[in-house]
Amino acid sequence: MGIDVRILYAFLSIWGVVEIFVARWMFKAKPEENIARKYPKGMRFYSQIPFGKYWTRRVAKSDVQVLEKYQRRIRIWYLSVIIPFLGILSCFYGLCQ
Repeated sequence: MGIDVRILYAFLSIWGVVEIFVARWMFKAKPEENIARKYPKGMRFYSQIPFGKYWTRRVAKSDVQVLEKYQRRIRIWYLSVIIPFLGILSCFYGLCQ
């Protein structure tokens, strides 16, 4: 018959708190302004696209590690948002019982 509303509210509350902590952790790896200003906006955008390595050839070797760390944390944040959202969505369509 679907999922109990109380369980759904509890899950959403916990998920919201976890998202706050994951987002704070992600933003701790954000590159400093002096690194970010060296490159145009398009290059910074390329550094945040999942599975893209085009930008590593156009960035200074000393900055690659900092930008890759931020990129990894962005990917983890994407997954922490998308996977639970798909689970909730599947419950609304009656796939979890």
